[in-house]
Order: sequence, then C-alpha cells, then structure tokens
Amino acid sequence: MDYFEKQYTGTYKVYRVYRVSGRIQILQRGLTRKQAMKIVNSFPDNNNSIVVFDKQFKADKYYN
Repeated sequence: MDYFEKQYTGTYKVYRVYRVSGRIQILQRGLTRKQAMKIVNSFPDNNNSIVVFDKQFKADKYYN
C-alpha cells in the first residue's frame, strides 16, 4: 500500500494567538506559504501572544 499525502494548493493566513485567553486575531489572509513565513518571522517572541500561520481553507478542492 502506497502512502500518498495530498498537496495543499490554497492560500495561507497569519494570526496572533493570545496565550492567556486563547483569543485569535487574524493579521493577514491570502498569502503564499513563503509570504506567511516571512511575516511570522518578523514578529519577535512575546510572553503575551504568539504569531503563527495556517492553511486558510480546509476543503478538498484546495488539495491535489
């Protein structure tokens, strides 16, 4: 049995997660993976929140 992982073809979003409350604040949407990584790396580490990126869409049509 071959294991095949689908490739994501959609865009990414960058958001801030507040550590205490767990609240999420969307910073930017519609980014390429490279752009999202660059934005996340531009934010310094912080005790109050963390900036991360994730796939913007979850539907099967965004995977090959």
